[in-house]
Amino acid sequence: MIKRWTLPLLAAVSLLGIATGCSSVESASSFNALGVAATPTQAISHLNSTIYGYYFFGIPILTGSVGRSNSCAIFTDTVTLDKALLQMNKVARAQGASKVINLSSRMDSNWVWYTLLFSYREVQISGTAVK
Repeated sequence: MIKRWTLPLLAAVSLLGIATGCSSVESASSFNALGVAATPTQAISHLNSTIYGYYFFGIPILTGSVGRSNSCAIFTDTVTLDKALLQMNKVARAQGASKVINLSSRMDSNWVWYTLLFSYREVQISGTAVK
């Protein structure tokens, strides 16, 4: 038996998911005068790019936008390592970096257990922007 509040609750949760951003780039620039590479370089910031999305049997439904941080794309597969690196490099260039070093990435994919229809994918990449 389905209660009357179940459908409005699912609609509210869906709207909340659409209203939030599915991609972001965080930046930190406090290195406390420590070096970040074997060769002398000037560190600008440490960057962490995250893109995640929801899929219906492998078809992208709601994913992170690469063009604008903290926004979503619909029916576009942006949860890839290439897209996360592109997003991070855009921010590094905007900060005046000539390269990004010490790259590290992580990819994750899980079924959303309570739906049995949707899966969640996430990709993260981090690195240090230097001059």
